[in-house]
Amino acid sequence: MKILHLLTSGETGGIERLCYDISRYGKESHTFCFLKKGGCIYEEMLKEGRSVINLAEYGKGFNIGKLSALIKYAREYDAIIVHHGDPILKLYYILTKTVTHKCGITMVHSCYDDESQIKYKGMKLRISDAIFQKCFDVSDGVWFVSEAGRKSCRNRYRLNESACRVIYNGISPELLEKAKENKIRSNGIYSITYIGRLVPEKGVELLIDAFESIANKYHTKLSIVGDGDSRDPLEAQVEKKNLSDKVTFYGQQSDVSHYLEQTDIFVYPSVCQEVFGISLVEAMAYGIPCIANAVGGIPEIIDNGIDGFLTQESTSGEISDLIEKVIRLYENGKIDEISENAKKKASRFSICHSCKMIEEEATRLYERKSRENN
Repeated sequence: MKILHLLTSGETGGIERLCYDISRYGKESHTFCFLKKGGCIYEEMLKEGRSVINLAEYGKGFNIGKLSALIKYAREYDAIIVHHGDPILKLYYILTKTVTHKCGITMVHSCYDDESQIKYKGMKLRISDAIFQKCFDVSDGVWFVSEAGRKSCRNRYRLNESACRVIYNGISPELLEKAKENKIRSNGIYSITYIGRLVPEKGVELLIDAFESIANKYHTKLSIVGDGDSRDPLEAQVEKKNLSDKVTFYGQQSDVSHYLEQTDIFVYPSVCQEVFGISLVEAMAYGIPCIANAVGGIPEIIDNGIDGFLTQESTSGEISDLIEKVIRLYENGKIDEISENAKKKASRFSICHSCKMIEEEATRLYERKSRENN
């Protein structure tokens, strides 16, 4: 089974990291085609000898030369999976599938319930929606990384329910193996960590506000690992609140294991309809008690009060209350059960299982299409 994956770029992000992991743990033949530009994930895959194609030389916009090249490559594969929610990428996929008649799958990595997930307005939005709808119409399979993603997409677009599947993202066996020996313990200074992009929809400003309210009550420090457009205003917010001695920005890190090993409480304060939260799963694998807003697919990861904690409303007050609750559990020696439950939950989200489902479903769709064509 030869599968061609279409991506906009190979920058650092959840979709790119998932595809990188598929290249490592998939059993079938996977090739990853980047249509607009490469990036650090692309370079990493190239360095490791993974099967990659970079069509950036044809330019960023839509053009016939790039389409012709893509169609030529696609003829050599059994199935095509399109990933990023970029209308231009979707258009390339639609035309390529129409010309080659290959088995086609749309993988949905976003929720479409709020404005933060929708980049366009007016006529551009109508065109984008039309392209997305056509993408779903021509696809033999439509896969979602959470039930929340499926529900939100169903609310916005017309879907063939028989084509829909949920395939959760997962973490590597190496990370699970390394993390399972981690023992959480506080040395009297509670280390709070956020790992992810620094953009408005991630709600990191709520975390900083929440941290301010508990910073003088307990011995605490806050580590913010990641980068993005909001970094400068977030650093200004920290400085304005006189928290610079307790809050550290570490920027983008390729390996976050060191930060997780030093973490007592992990907070994921996303305010958008987050379709999934892979950094939450990674933290839970280390047995770290996690706090998150109950948005999008997050409640599919955390069972509130059992293996982590969810807010009822996405506010800094609720986040600070839950941080205090976790600190009290530490102080009373009652955090171990949450930690062990978190590890058990994380073990369900394995990238090996994700790859197995992707390959089995792609094979099933390919064989069905082959029978229909014959």
